[in-house]
Amino acid sequence: MAEALGAVAVEGAWLTVVGGTNHVLVPTTARLDTLDPNLEAVARVAHAKGGLSLVPFRRVDDHTLQMRLFAPGVGVPEDPGSGSAAGPVGLLARRLWITDSDVTIRSGIEMGRPCSIEVHAEAGEIRVGGAVTAVAEGRFLDGGNG
Repeated sequence: MAEALGAVAVEGAWLTVVGGTNHVLVPTTARLDTLDPNLEAVARVAHAKGGLSLVPFRRVDDHTLQMRLFAPGVGVPEDPGSGSAAGPVGLLARRLWITDSDVTIRSGIEMGRPCSIEVHAEAGEIRVGGAVTAVAEGRFLDGGNG
């Protein structure tokens, strides 16, 4: 897993399923901005572990986490922000590193699309939220049928 992510080391792997989306959470102490993932290997490892993505994350301090999400097997080389991964990441960080129950998860920085997700993580009570910014706009056309 560390080799697929281009990380020095990982501290394990946990499979989480949220809303039908399977993520493999990968805690690490490595700096995430130095990761050099092999996307083919990431897709293989994620699939082998039962996930659609690999989500390396690290503790910055008791109130801040950093994560990246790679899901090349489903056409997403890197996701700038994932609420479905953020809740479980917050809960696992609390369990592993005794972080605060209210944390900010930062992601998307390395791809130039910074994202901050606010997470309240206690067993039986997980809330994920934050502000959004429009990055695209579109219209559905009726195809000339009316």
